[in-house]
Amino acid sequence: MLLQVVQFERRMDGLAQPEELPHGAGEWCFQIVDYGEEGQIVFHRLDESFFIPNMLERDRGIRIAPSPMAQSLGITQDGVRNPVVLEKLENKVKVGLY
Repeated sequence: MLLQVVQFERRMDGLAQPEELPHGAGEWCFQIVDYGEEGQIVFHRLDESFFIPNMLERDRGIRIAPSPMAQSLGITQDGVRNPVVLEKLENKVKVGLY
């Protein structure tokens, strides 16, 4: 499983201003945030039984680099610090552990 921390933006391709577009129009894309920045958590799973790309989590978090100790063990995957539920879902989601 691979985790990423991203920011979403809407590409309009110069056709209209965002407030003029109908709900859902435009192309959504995401950009990986820099270390120390906050964004929404996305995971990708690839194993013998599943391939699930771009699975959006309900949480936001801060992207952190792997520690020197983790790197010495061959772990190069980024980490996530301080995960919190997205603002719009705070009252609708039960909070637990991953």
